[in-house]
Amino acid sequence: MTEHYYGKQAYNSHAIPDQRYEAPSFGRSLAKLQLPWGNTQEVFYPNMMPQHLRAEEKGQQDDQKKGRKNPFSGENFHFRYDHEVYRFAKAALLTRIIAFMRVFGFVTTCGYGVAIFIAYLFFLVIMDGTFIEKNIMFLPGLWFIGVPAGTWLFFYAIMRFLPPSWWLRPSKGSRWELNRKTGLVTIYHRRQQPFIAPFYEFDPYVNMTADRSGFTSYTLHLAHRYSSQSFNAMGFVPMGYAEQTCFAQWDFLQNFMDTSRPLPDAPEWEVSRPLDPVTAAYDQQTGRNPRYWIDMDETTWKQVSQAMRDKILIIDTMTRIDLMEPHLIKGLKT
Repeated sequence: MTEHYYGKQAYNSHAIPDQRYEAPSFGRSLAKLQLPWGNTQEVFYPNMMPQHLRAEEKGQQDDQKKGRKNPFSGENFHFRYDHEVYRFAKAALLTRIIAFMRVFGFVTTCGYGVAIFIAYLFFLVIMDGTFIEKNIMFLPGLWFIGVPAGTWLFFYAIMRFLPPSWWLRPSKGSRWELNRKTGLVTIYHRRQQPFIAPFYEFDPYVNMTADRSGFTSYTLHLAHRYSSQSFNAMGFVPMGYAEQTCFAQWDFLQNFMDTSRPLPDAPEWEVSRPLDPVTAAYDQQTGRNPRYWIDMDETTWKQVSQAMRDKILIIDTMTRIDLMEPHLIKGLKT
């Protein structure tokens, strides 16, 4: 069945085709580092909690009972993740700004709150006067926390009390797509035709950037070996302050595309596992609980997600043998 299900260009880590060697361009050679192919670990970034899966399941059941279609489904927002496709799309700019300001306000409020509390204790020790007089003198200092706290509460109220249709809006289209069934990668462009090429023709790079405050962040990029096409492949994984986040995402993408193995055992893909023939056969053979993630309690989830984060921190990516290298042949005609 699997021979007829997957396309001819579907990726199989045990049957990588020979390809023409192409030296990295000057721009790509300046990237932080290029990652090896193969010898992956079973890792994923723990994003979606079991309670989110249960809420999603309940919402789908309610929609089916009432015969309605969810206006906030992945299809309407141009993203998709199932047994065949991992398609990424961002929300509209307005939605991203609202979400960012809510998080920024909360983090800033917490940071300022700790700093002001320490300053308050120091103020009580060094200043003269009664306790009430000291508190009155310190009141103007609370303005420093008022602005971020107000920002946080304002955008929290928008997301909490306004209808989602007011602030949750889709972007104009998808950014990129990985198709396990066909083995193809699609890079979408707004004013041009999509670029499509086999997954095994892309090389993984980790890029490093530093913001104005000096914090360094890392992103995974997949660059097409025979053209100038590339894309940020972090997907729904937040930009990391450690290279290991990119290493784990690269392993995850390879595992998703590799038809010689089952789908990654991640919460988001649990409902789709029976639909992929290799995964369905594996789950039947191993006796995997089909509701392993969705029925997981909060305490167990915290333990499992922390264990996964610990596993990511010690991932062995840069000590692996590159399985792609022997298949890149100089002078090979295609």
